[in-house]
Amino acid sequence: MFDKDFRAGLLSNKGDLILDTEFNWIKLNNGERKWITASKRHSYGILDSLGKEVAPTIYDHVEYSAKHNVYSLENGITPSYVKPDGRWLIRNRAGIHSVSGL
Repeated sequence: MFDKDFRAGLLSNKGDLILDTEFNWIKLNNGERKWITASKRHSYGILDSLGKEVAPTIYDHVEYSAKHNVYSLENGITPSYVKPDGRWLIRNRAGIHSVSGL
């Protein structure tokens, strides 16, 4: 869904609000579970299917590798890597943040 300023949000199939309209764009990704790649002010991050932040929208680039089943998040020279189950493999200094369950 979009608001009058063309910011993106997300509703469930039942019409319940998952994400408020605070993003430039969102992309639904298929994997072990649904993940959402989101952009806010030209920075990218990852959310789960319930709208919970997995990786904050601070990265310059986010890409999923189906071959390795891992998301690569770039912000600076060294990328960060997170698995679709939410486990962080590598977090670069720019990507260090608090994520529940770590």
